[in-house]
Amino acid sequence: MVVVGDSTPVIVVLGDCDSPTQVLNLATMEFTPGPSLGTRREDAAVARLGRRKALVMGGFGAGKTTEILDLVNWVSVPGPDMIEGRWGAVAVPLDESGRVIVIGGNDCGAGFLKSTEIYDPATNSFLQGPSMSTVRCYAAAVRLDDRRILVIGGEG
Repeated sequence: MVVVGDSTPVIVVLGDCDSPTQVLNLATMEFTPGPSLGTRREDAAVARLGRRKALVMGGFGAGKTTEILDLVNWVSVPGPDMIEGRWGAVAVPLDESGRVIVIGGNDCGAGFLKSTEIYDPATNSFLQGPSMSTVRCYAAAVRLDDRRILVIGGEG
């Protein structure tokens, strides 16, 4: 899920498998069909890239592929591949530069992950991030005001 918009915020809800995305208009509290993605993604991670784009990462069946979703024109284009395929991960914007960290998940076969990756928009690529002390899949995460990220719960 990603929150977008300036004067009328909306929430884009990514679907599982064949489910389309949905958009919740917060002014009217109504869902409408959203944009199509290029790849079927179940349990994908998503994070905003600035005000007008979102990065959709991995998902069951999507491996290490990503898409960049234009939140103005509602189109997606292929993004750079992640280092590892993962689903059930969580993504958090790191700073205003557009860097995003993708945390944990399942590696599409062998088990849960404690690895992280960092998307760098300057190079349009992923770099290996720090490892967590424990594996986590389906966790929640939030960026704190003091430049730390709190990761909560999940399986593993």
